[in-house]
Amino acid sequence: MINYEKLNKFQYEAVMHDKGPALLLAGAGTGKTRTLIYRVAHLIESGVSPESILLLTFTNKAANEMKERAEKMLKEKCGITACTYHSFCVKMLRFYGKMAGISPDFTIISGPDEADIIDIIKSELNFQKLKNMPSASVFASMLSTCVNKRLTLEELLKEQKYWRFRQNERKLLLLREETKKYKEEHNLFNYDDILLKFNQMLMDYSDIARRIEDTYQYIMVDEYQDTNTVQFLLVSLLAKKYRNLCVVGDDDQSIYKFRGANIYNILNFEKVFPDAQVIRLEQNYRSTQNILNAAN
Repeated sequence: MINYEKLNKFQYEAVMHDKGPALLLAGAGTGKTRTLIYRVAHLIESGVSPESILLLTFTNKAANEMKERAEKMLKEKCGITACTYHSFCVKMLRFYGKMAGISPDFTIISGPDEADIIDIIKSELNFQKLKNMPSASVFASMLSTCVNKRLTLEELLKEQKYWRFRQNERKLLLLREETKKYKEEHNLFNYDDILLKFNQMLMDYSDIARRIEDTYQYIMVDEYQDTNTVQFLLVSLLAKKYRNLCVVGDDDQSIYKFRGANIYNILNFEKVFPDAQVIRLEQNYRSTQNILNAAN
């Protein structure tokens, strides 16, 4: 039996909410990790299959820690899927890829790998000596920003940070297309491609989407304020059928700006899920009230 006495009133309320969408607003030190772990344990103890629980985090370390603590509480292996967005999508693409026309033996490339490919394409197009052309690493970063913020390259070039490259807009569009073609020919996916391919698979192949939805009927997302637009779409698609989506985040912070984090994902959660239960975890276990007042 799980001992719920260590939970305060609002943590307990969050743990007991096991059906429908829920938004847990929790600042640092309010016990959000403990709440998520108790919620996993409660679901399993109440009869939910561990294999139907998906916990998405930003780091494998956080995912493994939560899983281990849940198993310690339950005194048994709990069998949930706890991982990062990318590792989950890779797993699904390798398993279902053939059904969606995706070769499952794709190679994952990093940012520097992508920059090397861009350099190859720039050389083939004789773009290396052009003035006001971004370096390969900068252009790779620009393409990633377009994906994570769901911007076109033309829209990105209007931003002050990149406006000096606008005179080469047509050449950059060609460079992007040739880079994309090269990756497709060599079956190479970068980290953005992995999320995009997974989302597209869910939208284009209803039979695959149905299988994945039926497998993962309970979804929990940590650090929701740091999700970008692509990750928001991913979570929304996964939770479309059963709507058992519980997200945890702090609406006062957004750390991963470099990933295109969109704070409006958490601020507009109730508009997307109007039946969501909103619970605030406000009791702080890490700082004194004087420190909290100063921080606020």
